[in-house]
Order: sequence, then C-alpha cells, then structure tokens
Amino acid sequence: MSKNCEQWRTLKLSYILASITSGTSTGGENRKTINEEVGVLTLASISNGIFNPNEYRVVSTDRVGELKVSVCADTLIISRSNTIDLVGTVAYIEKDYPNLFLSDLLWELRLLESSHVLPRWLAYALSSKKMRIEIQRRASGTSESMKKLSRERLLSIPLLVPPKSFQKSTCILLEEFDKAIAITEKLITAKRRLKQGLMQNLLTGKFRITGFKDKPWRSVKLGEVFSERIERAREDLPLLSVTGSMGLIYRDELIRRDTSNSDKSNYKRVASGDIVYNTMRMWQGVSALVNIEGIVSPAYTVVIPDSSLNASFIKHFFKFSNLIHSFHRYSQGLVSDTLTLKFQQFSRIKGSSEYKGIRKINGKDKQVI
Repeated sequence: MSKNCEQWRTLKLSYILASITSGTSTGGENRKTINEEVGVLTLASISNGIFNPNEYRVVSTDRVGELKVSVCADTLIISRSNTIDLVGTVAYIEKDYPNLFLSDLLWELRLLESSHVLPRWLAYALSSKKMRIEIQRRASGTSESMKKLSRERLLSIPLLVPPKSFQKSTCILLEEFDKAIAITEKLITAKRRLKQGLMQNLLTGKFRITGFKDKPWRSVKLGEVFSERIERAREDLPLLSVTGSMGLIYRDELIRRDTSNSDKSNYKRVASGDIVYNTMRMWQGVSALVNIEGIVSPAYTVVIPDSSLNASFIKHFFKFSNLIHSFHRYSQGLVSDTLTLKFQQFSRIKGSSEYKGIRKINGKDKQVI
C-alpha cells in the first residue's frame, strides 16, 4: 500500500464512489413475499444507519421485469429523497438479497477499490452528525415534507478519510455498539407492543378505569370538539417545530439547517394546551401537545380542544393507530408525498365502532368521539 494510503486524506465522494445507481419506480402490496415473489424496498428499509430487509412491497409478476437493482453485499444504500431529517440516510449491506430490489427513491453506492475506503466505514462516516449536516445542506426542494439529493451534490461532499487500518479498527468497535443497540431495541419493541395493547384496550373502552365504568361514551366529529387557531406570529415568540420522535421542540434544537423564512408574518401562534400537527404528515401521526407559547411554520395546523377534552389524553389519542388510519384516509393528494390533512378534512373525522370514545378524566360527564 502506498504511503499516501497510510495518511489521513480529505477526499470528495467523487474520488471514493465508483457508481451511483437508482432503483425503479413501481407499486406493490404491503405484505410478506410468498415462495419466489420479489419485493421493492421502501424508504423505511433504512433507519438510523441500519438496513431492514423486511420493509418492502411485493411486486406483481407482470412488473418484475421492470426492476433493475437488487440488493447486493458490500454496497451502500442511500435515500435520495425523503424528509429533511431522513434524506441521505445510508446503510451498509452485509449480504445479497436477490429477491429484494431498490425503488427509485433509493440509490446503490459502489466504491472504487483504489480509494482504499471500506464500505462499512463509509456508511458509519456518512451517518455521523457532521456528515448528516453536510448532506442536509445539499438537499433541495420546495416541499417541506420531501427533499431531494442530486448526484452532483452528493459527490461534492468532502470527507476526511483515515488509513485503512484505522477504518477496520473503528468498524470493529462500532459493530459491538450496534449489537448492544440491537438487543436494547428488541426490549424497546416488546415494551411498545405492551403499550399498544394497553392503548387498544383503554382507547376503545374495552378496559375501563375504576370510577368510570358506568359512564357512557358517544361518537362525534372532531370538528365538534376542536376549533382551529388562526393567529399570526408575534416577533417576541420562539420558533417551534414538531418532530415525529421528540414531539414539540425549539427549532434551534434541530441539527438541520434553518430553512424558515426571515419574514415570519405568516407563521402561526400556538398556545399551551393546543394540539399542533404537520398538515403534510398527519397521515403518519406527526402531532404534538403544545406546552409553551410560540410560533410554528404555516405548514402546520393548530387545533384547540374544547373544555370537555383533556389535552394530555388527546396527545396519546392522536397516536392511536386506528385514528392515524383515519387521518390517512381523510388526507387529500395523489401520492404520499403530497397528502395533506387540512382542518376542513380533519373536522369531518368521526369515531367508529372500533374506537368509541375519548373522555376527559376530570370528573365531567360529557364524553366525546
């Protein structure tokens, strides 16, 4: 190996990558494959730097011939289009999956052997906080819910590359952490299943809390118990953001660059006790309870629960899978990238026999939804 390969070097990805290959745009069914059926990966197949081969859609037999890129060992997969938090998410592929193919929103990355860069190390490097910021800065697009990464901008990213021996040692150490994380995530998954079962029983009335067993529930439209807050921003209020995992946080706490307009006159005021949701991602359950006065982007919808509702309860109820299904069904748009749930549609959603009600747990008799 040359002396240069034993030194730390700053290389653009264009000097590391041999090819960037896109998958195929095709539909599919959300189910498990049977026998020799093939699947096309969804964006959910890459999460936190980990590849999940179970996140795919089954492709019909007549469209299998359209698929181009199968999942191959010792390559990287990266999302070229996603939300700003997830665009450019990358994962290392350890083995071949001949019956799994890439969608058009995913790229396969192959490395130049002459670069002396290990694919697994590169996946770790591109998942680091610094590199995530670099990738997000290069993502573009007018939609708040979907950003895109071009080949040219990806290839322009500079990367500090250590000697190959150091890369190997780093991978060994980080793989041990991955194993520990995997064990912890299994425990978390088990706890989440337990919570989901509890939610199913509590939010459908199958299980009643002592003291409330004889109080009837009734079904109403959301518009009967929520009103929309339409108040313009005030300059003295902090900018807030709703995230899928952390709820409502100060915008400054996000690692991604601030893409908000300097003119905040069209931004919306939120007050403690409000529920704010991402108009373009409510079909994924992206909402939060407001606990501090502030302002949010016009991309959000702000609703006010009436006095018969407990806002903390609503926070959990809006994460209920049955209700999220309704949010999805009432959202309007041709494809998932453009689905929106404005207050007009939100207000028409009504409780069903599957989830008969939510009620205020403060002694009042009025029960809703």
